[in-house]
Amino acid sequence: MPPRKSAKSATLEAAGPKIGSPVPKGIVNTATGEVGAAVQPAYDPGEEFAAVRKQLETLQKQVSDAAQSIKSGARKAARQRRR
Repeated sequence: MPPRKSAKSATLEAAGPKIGSPVPKGIVNTATGEVGAAVQPAYDPGEEFAAVRKQLETLQKQVSDAAQSIKSGARKAARQRRR
């Protein structure tokens, strides 16, 4: 039996914007009667979508590579069986 190929695949990036991060609670200043929210970091949905698209492309490549590996293994096994 031939040794297995070690296929290294790209890892998903954990850094970057987080979709679904908790929303900060509102702030009520009892001394002045002002209501507001804490200072929020700049939000760019396009950046988050780009990060998700990049992760999807990586996953699609990994699935495609795995499918090709399985297909080639099955073909090899079928060829060896015929001999």
